[in-house]
Amino acid sequence: MPTPYTPTKIQKELEKLYSSSKIFVAYMEGIDIAPYSIRFRVTQRDIQESYNSILKDIDRLHSANFQLIYKEYRFKTIGVQKLPSEVVFDTVESILATIDRVDEYARFVKIYDETIARYPTLKPLFIKKPKIILSYRDIWDRLYRVCDYFLANPNPDLYIRELSILGVDTKFIQSYRAILDTLLMHLLDNNSYLESVTQLSHSGFERKYGLRYPLPTVRFRILDSSLYIAGMSDISLPIDQFERLSIDCDMVYIVENQITTLSFPNTPRAIVIFGSGYSVGVLQGVEWLLDREIYYWGDIDSDGFAILSQAREYFPHIESLMMDRATLDRYRELGIQESNNSYKALKNLTDSESELYSDIVGGIYGDRFRLEQERVPFEWVVENIIPNYPVKLSPK
Repeated sequence: MPTPYTPTKIQKELEKLYSSSKIFVAYMEGIDIAPYSIRFRVTQRDIQESYNSILKDIDRLHSANFQLIYKEYRFKTIGVQKLPSEVVFDTVESILATIDRVDEYARFVKIYDETIARYPTLKPLFIKKPKIILSYRDIWDRLYRVCDYFLANPNPDLYIRELSILGVDTKFIQSYRAILDTLLMHLLDNNSYLESVTQLSHSGFERKYGLRYPLPTVRFRILDSSLYIAGMSDISLPIDQFERLSIDCDMVYIVENQITTLSFPNTPRAIVIFGSGYSVGVLQGVEWLLDREIYYWGDIDSDGFAILSQAREYFPHIESLMMDRATLDRYRELGIQESNNSYKALKNLTDSESELYSDIVGGIYGDRFRLEQERVPFEWVVENIIPNYPVKLSPK
């Protein structure tokens, strides 16, 4: 049975102290935590059951040069016993030596002192999160270089690849954008970054710190040959160029599926945009779409209606196409199961859309029902888009 005096217990207590970062915070605040003591808890039962083991463990503590404080314990049955009540460490160095952390702590002190001399505004960050220094100690010099660059060149309007920082490549900034973001927010003034950007993925870091990044593209087809651009009908453009395009059309169709986009029937004064599911959000800044008739056609399933609701956030006048009960009833046998269709409130649906959405999610048409748009026969598509188009519908 282990006794209260094992060296292992002392080391565990000191490791706990070290892991809590109190030693680091004390250094940064100019406080000396030594002398530091660990109290022993010994009972009469411990002595009666493990007396010989206790003596051996105390000898081990003496052999390891631990500084022990003794006191007399008075017990009812075994009388007075003089035993260690605590172990005392007079210096921080003695604590660190006991747990073999001398070199690591020295590295922390060196990096901290150098960094605060260079960037005094980082002190509150380090007091709150001291472990980041040791977590990134092997790359700290390169972190300096990146921070120095952005301090000298806020909002550089360049791709990461174009930044001229000695010893720092594109992958370094991408790999360590989280710690760089933490440091830069404490170093740069509020006008040098977008505080509203909180997600660093999907080019969030670039947007936040004024860097260029690959913009999402919009693929669309012009459905009327009189509106072709330089003879082209199937075009992909970065979103900023698409925003400036302002095609002279009357109607815009947004569809979820790529093949459906490519096979969409020619239509006078119209274009069709490949919405690519929830990526329809990239269109929210395209102001010229507010002056066009817009129709959204997605799958008849929980995601399809969720995307429709999302699209109406940007374009309140958008109408759904073939996402109705008539289409569903006609081709219900072509439905499949989607992976998940848990209900969530969708505030931008019409009454009829909301009713159909509730029926689908509620299992009225079967468990996790889904009618994908590419399963709907082409003649039904044509009939709904161009009623006078000369295509004969197949029997239901």
